[in-house]
Amino acid sequence: MAEFKGYRAGLPTIKQIACRLNDKIDDVCAWLHLRGVQEANDLVCKNPTRSDKEAGSFRICTKGPAPMDGGRRGLWIDHATGEKGDAFDLVKYITGVDDIGAKEIGMQILGWNGETIPDLPHVHERPKHEQVDDKQAEREAKKKGYALSLFIGAQEKIAGTPVDLYLKGRGIDLSVLGRQPHAIRYAPACPVGNGRRCPAMICCRQRGDGTQVGVHITYLGKYDGKWTKSREVDPVKKMMGQGPGSFVPIARGNSGKPLKEADEGSSVLIAEGIETALSLSVALPEDRVLAALSVTNIKNIELPPSITDVYLCMDADESGSTARTYNQAARVFKEQGRRVFCVRPPAGFNDFNDVARASFDASSETEAENAPF
Repeated sequence: MAEFKGYRAGLPTIKQIACRLNDKIDDVCAWLHLRGVQEANDLVCKNPTRSDKEAGSFRICTKGPAPMDGGRRGLWIDHATGEKGDAFDLVKYITGVDDIGAKEIGMQILGWNGETIPDLPHVHERPKHEQVDDKQAEREAKKKGYALSLFIGAQEKIAGTPVDLYLKGRGIDLSVLGRQPHAIRYAPACPVGNGRRCPAMICCRQRGDGTQVGVHITYLGKYDGKWTKSREVDPVKKMMGQGPGSFVPIARGNSGKPLKEADEGSSVLIAEGIETALSLSVALPEDRVLAALSVTNIKNIELPPSITDVYLCMDADESGSTARTYNQAARVFKEQGRRVFCVRPPAGFNDFNDVARASFDASSETEAENAPF
């Protein structure tokens, strides 16, 4: 039998360290200061590498068997960006180090040093997130189907429902449009987990070709006579189904056509959050508006060639890594031959939803070349 590389002197390989880190994923999360809420087998927490305002899409499997035993313990995924990997990848992802640096950190977490020769696992291959077993694609298809079934089973008309009242509490009155976005519905008893159910706003996510790929859920609660985000459910927002490149289509604008049939030379406004995008659609009913659901995901959205102008609708205080992420998205769209504009709320407002509460003024827009791109 061929001898595995690294066994001779008891020196662990990356594959072996990754295997043991998957087993010790709780220690890995503690070392990386990743804290969140346990939801079934997953630790759900904010992604510290991006402007993750609410936990929900970044999930780390901390329970059950490890990949070497046919399970998923130690594997992680950010449904908003599509980034994923095992525990070793997680160390690299959060800290920004290379393989050598991650190997040193991994050995530190495991308590391995030059004087301690560990009991090394016999690892032929390092299982990847998408290679855990032959039923992975089938499982993903079932998740997508379940997610879309929640949307299909939800109430289509939201006027007068808790969703409508929640949005009005955020300064968003869809009645001024004379119509509601088809992608938004009300679920009176949306599953939370562990047999619990809660009222929720459920939004359908799709790709540029119109394919429905998942949902975004915001759980709601009534406090002091007002509907707002639930205080009993954590995380209060959740994404289900496939994530990268998907978005919530908020408004089609004057054309009334789906994105894939957009008129030649038309434009699109892209915002991060659903409430921000809805605020824009109410203020600018003639424009097409999409909600990307995360800043990191904006660059993944596939637009048809007929869209020539892209407006990136940012919050007032976007800086640092978030500004760089917008910059990346701007570069992607400009390389596709499109014009890119940066749109920020007027001075004194944090985001466009704040503006919606005080009568929107969309006068501030700058060409990308003069913006922070």
